[in-house]
Amino acid sequence: ILHVVSTYPPYRGGMGTVAHEEAVRLAAMGHEVHVATLVQQGESPSVGLEDGVTVHRCRAEVSYGKAGLSIAIVRLMMREWDAVHLHAPFFGVQELVVVLCWFGWRPKNLVVTYHMDIVAHGFVKMVAWVSRRFFLGTMVRRARTVIVAAKDYARSSWLKDHWATIQSKVVELPFGVDADVYRPSHRADGAITRLFFLGALDRHHYFKGLDVLLKALLRLRDRSDWSLTVASDGDLRRMYEVTTRELGIDGRVRFVGRVDDDEKARLYRTSDVFVFPSLDRSEAFGLVALEAQASGTPVVASDLDGVRTVVRDGETGRLVPPGDEGALAAAIVWMMEHPVERKAMGER
Repeated sequence: ILHVVSTYPPYRGGMGTVAHEEAVRLAAMGHEVHVATLVQQGESPSVGLEDGVTVHRCRAEVSYGKAGLSIAIVRLMMREWDAVHLHAPFFGVQELVVVLCWFGWRPKNLVVTYHMDIVAHGFVKMVAWVSRRFFLGTMVRRARTVIVAAKDYARSSWLKDHWATIQSKVVELPFGVDADVYRPSHRADGAITRLFFLGALDRHHYFKGLDVLLKALLRLRDRSDWSLTVASDGDLRRMYEVTTRELGIDGRVRFVGRVDDDEKARLYRTSDVFVFPSLDRSEAFGLVALEAQASGTPVVASDLDGVRTVVRDGETGRLVPPGDEGALAAAIVWMMEHPVERKAMGER
């Protein structure tokens, strides 16, 4: 089995995390599993065994951000595999695959997991439009199976342009988390409500909405009964740190940088509320919201297609309109002022 994905651990990101979990667990079941991915900054092309999986880290002839056109990856896909599992979007690779299909290649047992639409801005937005307009249809029609994490999201995603053709082979397969790692533990009640945010702080993940969260917390600046921990890193971290100082909330916002898996699990368990304020359709599911809930921590999240299948409003958390800092602040205040209900949400 060959998994094809643009990013893969140690890079931290939802798509790579999903591919890693699937690949490692398939290998543990006795399958021969390979992963084809792009080299990241500072890496060299390599092939090696990682957690029982043969990982091919390939160079891209043309790259932009976390995407790229890699002939080496496409050549791997053209070998004789029992299944090729493409995690889309993977701009560059998926378009080259479609071009080969136009010239007669017939991929056998191609499985596509459609993770999300790409909203983006500037050049990436243009690339995404071209890919959607001219390539996406062929890719999903040639796939044997199209996997989505939530049909709620998929029906309104770019797949809707081809839904009549592909709906019989669309399979809803929600992502999962390891309940032995993300598990509840006793947490002491305190005078301060501990908020937690986890999301990449780079320009490619602008949609995580940390700027909206910080502006929402500005409305709570006169209250002394909350704190926020921000985990992860990226090229925008410095800007966010400056923003917290300008807003006058830097004394209660702590940036801890990248954390390992053990520390991440601890932060989930010891926080009172996880805040997930994503802005647009680039967020299609919310693996981190699932990790938080597995840890017994309720979530305040944006009411987006897909995300609302993970967080149940009024049951396991609160949903608010994306980008609405006033509604986000109100939901956080509700969590702060209703500790009994908040605890019940975490238990559910």
